[in-house]
Amino acid sequence: MLQTAFLIALCAFSFVMFRELSEHSTENKYKGFPDWWNTKISHVNKDNWGPKFLPFLPKKISIFLFRTVLVWTTDAEHFFQLLSLFCILAIVFILGTWQLVLVAYLAQTLAGFLKSFTNIS
Repeated sequence: MLQTAFLIALCAFSFVMFRELSEHSTENKYKGFPDWWNTKISHVNKDNWGPKFLPFLPKKISIFLFRTVLVWTTDAEHFFQLLSLFCILAIVFILGTWQLVLVAYLAQTLAGFLKSFTNIS
């Protein structure tokens, strides 16, 4: 029981952390970091990485892949969104019922709401 509670707490904490990292990437708050970290700069990767990394594919197909299936590789925003999704899927797998998952989701939403009353940016 204690191990399950620890895993759920770890997944919920990781979910919040990954959502924050994704949000900061969207807001371009990673000054001095490589372009991949800031969405304002890295959004072009969706169009450029296909021809760059998969030059053997037709351009339209490689661009399509990086705009859909591989979009999580193109910037920090999408990468951390994927990791936060994995955290929720782990919680669903561990808890098994939608009611408990809803409780976990509401708890992380409450944490995000309470954050707005702090000076944490």
